[in-house]
Amino acid sequence: MVNIFITSLIAIFVSNSPFSQDTIQSKNSIVLSMNAEMSKLDFFHNIQVNTELYNLLSLEASVGVNVNKTYFQRSFAPQFSIGIGYDLLKSKNRWKLIPMIKSRTTMIDLSESSRLRYLEGSVGYSLAYGEKWYVTQGAFIGRGKEWYNTIDSQVNYWAYSFYFGFGYEF
Repeated sequence: MVNIFITSLIAIFVSNSPFSQDTIQSKNSIVLSMNAEMSKLDFFHNIQVNTELYNLLSLEASVGVNVNKTYFQRSFAPQFSIGIGYDLLKSKNRWKLIPMIKSRTTMIDLSESSRLRYLEGSVGYSLAYGEKWYVTQGAFIGRGKEWYNTIDSQVNYWAYSFYFGFGYEF
């Protein structure tokens, strides 16, 4: 199974080799977006950055805050995520469809000495439409775990998230 996966990745990447002349001379763009995200944990407000590596892989990184905990319960709860994927629609049209693998962590301070931590790994997609201004949407599903820094137990769970946002390409 792993061999089939690795062979498939090699076949995809060889057809768009980063060493081709067009790829080396092309300019990498950066898309900055503001997203509203719903996940199993809560609602989040994220600032997300997307870019391409050698015009081959899409890299997505975001930082956000838990809306309910931060704004209404006065307990700062940041979220950090990073994902990598491949744009299936490499043509010059306005659409981008990127299957991704993503990792996300969230931290909630319950008190001065008690902290709740979440770590998730998921697969899904990111969809964008536009030229300079983008409308973005994504959905992910995967596994996660939560733990307290003061207790030695962990809880595993199914994780999901959906986001919608707007972005601008620099």
